[in-house]
Amino acid sequence: MTTPQQIDGFLTKKGSPMAGLGHVFVGAGKKYGVDPALVVAISGIESSFGKHILGDHNAWGWGPGKPFSSWEEGISRVTQGLSQGYIREGLTSPDQIVRKYAPAGDGNDEKRWASVVNQFLGELGSRGAPRRSPAGTSPSPAVGATPPPSPVSALLDGSDPIAAMARDNLAETARNGHVDADRQLSRLVGAATQQAEAAQKQTLPMQQSLVPPVPRSSVANPAPTRGALKLPLHWQGTHVTDGLDWNHGDQTARDFMGHVGQAVVVPFSGVVERWGSAQQGEAMYLRDLQTGRRYWLGHVEDRIPEGANFRAGSVIARLAPHSNGAHAHWDVME
Repeated sequence: MTTPQQIDGFLTKKGSPMAGLGHVFVGAGKKYGVDPALVVAISGIESSFGKHILGDHNAWGWGPGKPFSSWEEGISRVTQGLSQGYIREGLTSPDQIVRKYAPAGDGNDEKRWASVVNQFLGELGSRGAPRRSPAGTSPSPAVGATPPPSPVSALLDGSDPIAAMARDNLAETARNGHVDADRQLSRLVGAATQQAEAAQKQTLPMQQSLVPPVPRSSVANPAPTRGALKLPLHWQGTHVTDGLDWNHGDQTARDFMGHVGQAVVVPFSGVVERWGSAQQGEAMYLRDLQTGRRYWLGHVEDRIPEGANFRAGSVIARLAPHSNGAHAHWDVME
């Protein structure tokens, strides 16, 4: 069984506001016969572990968007709901739970949902099987000791930008049903070498710059884009970008729908002129280095740094949660 210490350590690395509540997850799991790691893992796919929520203290999309008075109440109520509405009905694995929790009929990608939840369960050292419930259901298989960390997992602990980059790339490929650990490790080693070289240069007098320093390569190399949201170079606009007036009211913007956490790529090589903000999520001001045209991308997160160059087909951000469904707001600045 996953321990409170494991959960707290895991949530701390994820930057979750629920870090420190491992004992609450475990206590609720014992009470209702649910693997606490499952409750934690679902919060990861639904809200990035409570960082992007629609209802107060609701990290699970429960309701959806149902508010809870505290994280403790949310953990308890969702664990009880999983026990009564899923586990007791024989829906015990992420692949079974998703059919009711986030069905394809509601526009969800069941395969990606289950894959990401299974990935988080693995990181927590759990198989995700239910424990023996108060109603007397069969006990789950015993969970063995957590295997020693591999070279990949040891590097992907999220403690620095290099590790965060590799972790995000692994999560992206995991959502698409495939993880090429060797390739990702190779990317990480290359980035680590670049970071070491940059650290040595810090001993020299720092040159003034108009943009913040880039914590990785100044050019974003094309990352694995299988399953990514690929924005077009030309499109038919449907509405204006609220709050920005460069197009004088012309309807040049368009929303391209996707799912939370989906990688976003653009069809040209360019530079991130600066970051911006959107009503939900964040924004980026981009410039095509060949044509000089400027673009605005909104409702994203996990952006590459300001001042960073990127190549056509590179992953530059990921879709953020949005009340109307995760999407990229794409506009050209004429």
